[in-house]
Amino acid sequence: MKKSLFFTIIYENKKFYTKNDFDCISQTELKFNELKNIFSKQALHSLNQDILNICENSVKGKNENDISKEVDLLMNIFKKDSNSSEYNKNQIVQSLIILSKRVDIYNIASAITIFIDKIGAIKNIFYSELQEIISKIKNSYIEEEVLKAIDRLKKINIDIDILYKENYEENNYINILIKLSEEPDSILFLIKRNLDDCLELKALVEEMNNGILNVDDILDLDKCIKLINKIGTEQTIKNMNDFEIVKTFIQEIEENKDMKISFIKYIKNYKKLKNLFYYGLNMSESSEQKIKLICHKSKFILKNTKNEFYNGIYYDNFNEENENKNLLIQDIDINI
Repeated sequence: MKKSLFFTIIYENKKFYTKNDFDCISQTELKFNELKNIFSKQALHSLNQDILNICENSVKGKNENDISKEVDLLMNIFKKDSNSSEYNKNQIVQSLIILSKRVDIYNIASAITIFIDKIGAIKNIFYSELQEIISKIKNSYIEEEVLKAIDRLKKINIDIDILYKENYEENNYINILIKLSEEPDSILFLIKRNLDDCLELKALVEEMNNGILNVDDILDLDKCIKLINKIGTEQTIKNMNDFEIVKTFIQEIEENKDMKISFIKYIKNYKKLKNLFYYGLNMSESSEQKIKLICHKSKFILKNTKNEFYNGIYYDNFNEENENKNLLIQDIDINI
């Protein structure tokens, strides 16, 4: 029994709320026994939402072969005959596979609506369709609803099956959209930035050289900005509809395979890049102004110590008649 993933998920959940180990195991076994209802003609339809949630968490991310083995283990634990006419093992496996996709469907539909909201595209039927998917799937474990949601996504050119292929790549367009949704303002940041901003940030990173960010991080930002610029400017994007903007974004990601990696890195470094942009550049500009002020308020004595060819006192032209000889660095509020 303890070898079952279902048992492990239940136990971990009970352990969080039950301090006594004996009580924890006892409650786990009681809840686990409810899973025997899966071996009926109604299969998953016979389970309550709590057990369905356990099933979902147990098979999430597992392939068909792994899920089949888990079902075999359950059959062995509950002493169920594989040839019984009361249930269909393959149907149970397929139902669990469908259930395992529910959260992914919800996450991608939510991520796309956030992308549309933040990028500022015109909302049409596409957006409404996504909202309906989110509403239907959020608290529903009904197999038919999950299948309808998958079909709806395919009709709007979103194929979640790429998440379950053998040659699955973590940095596919679906995961990029989901990652962007984790930092929604990172989308807006890209729209409002330009390549000149990248040059300034690159110079600042080289100057600071503190290990928090490096030039490669700025280059990733640069690539992401270029891709967004291919879609449109901040103003022209506002005139594009929801479906058009998402379709174009996905096409650009798919056509530029290296962009997937750049986006993942950009999202990872977004907060550091934002802080560098809003505070680093301002500090840099402020420091420049303070340096200029120091120069304007300072007296410079130049000497040639080798042959005493000259010995002069030089003042800034703007302050020649209004010199403050006692001005100290701290008087002009400079932070070093």
